[in-house]
Amino acid sequence: MAADVHWLLELTAPRIISTASLRFEPYGLDNPAVARIRKVLVKALQGSQQLTRDDRSVGSYNSVRKC
Repeated sequence: MAADVHWLLELTAPRIISTASLRFEPYGLDNPAVARIRKVLVKALQGSQQLTRDDRSVGSYNSVRKC
């Protein structure tokens, strides 16, 4: 199953990305904001770090907004 991850992501990513803006819109998140959040999360998860659900929540966006 792990070997299938790459082709599954290639298959599903365009659809997920195209609908993501609809999911983020109610929270006032635009594409640049989502890009900043992604950058922060990728950095936070480097080196096998883990985040709690609260750490990943949209409510944490205010702390990311300054990045």
